[in-house]
Amino acid sequence: MLGIASAIIGGLGVDRSIKEFFDGAKGMVSGAIMVGIARAILVVMQDGQIIDTIIYNFASVLVGLPKAVTALGMFLIEAVLDFIIPSATGKAAATMPIMIPLADVVGITRQLTVLIYQFGDGFASYIEPTSGTLIATLAVAKISYEKWVKFMFPIWVIWMIMGGGFVLIADLINYGPF
Repeated sequence: MLGIASAIIGGLGVDRSIKEFFDGAKGMVSGAIMVGIARAILVVMQDGQIIDTIIYNFASVLVGLPKAVTALGMFLIEAVLDFIIPSATGKAAATMPIMIPLADVVGITRQLTVLIYQFGDGFASYIEPTSGTLIATLAVAKISYEKWVKFMFPIWVIWMIMGGGFVLIADLINYGPF
C-alpha cells in the first residue's frame, strides 16, 4: 500500500510504477537467494547435528594452555564460528554452554568470556559470507562480496588485533567481579 501511495504522490503512472517495482526487485533477488543459501548451510549443519561436535573440538584444543592463550583462542574460535553460525543468539546458545565451563576451569572470568563472545561475533559479522543481512545489504547496494572483502579485510584484521589486545588486557586485570 505504501508503494502504491508513493507512486501516486510521485506522479508515476501504472506502467512506470510497475517497471520501477521490478527494477527494485531485481536488486533484491540475488540477496534473497544468498540469504537462502546461508540459511541452508546452517540448517544442514543443525540437522546433521555437527555444530556441537565442531564447537567441542575447537574448545578441546584449548584445554591445558595458559590462561591468556586460552582467552585468545576462545576469541578466535568465536570469530571462526561466526562463519558457521551467523545468528548471534544461535551462536550464544551453542557456544556458551562449552565456553563458560572452559573459562571456569582455566580461571577466565565469565565477564571476559562474554566479552570474548561479543568481540568474536561482532567483528566477524562484517565479513562473513553466511550472514544473510550482510549479503542482502551488499546486493541492494550493488557491491560484490569480493569487493567488500577487499575493502573490509584490512579493517577487520586491525579490529581483530585490537580485540585480541583488549582480551589480553581484560585477562591481565581479571576483568569482572566473578
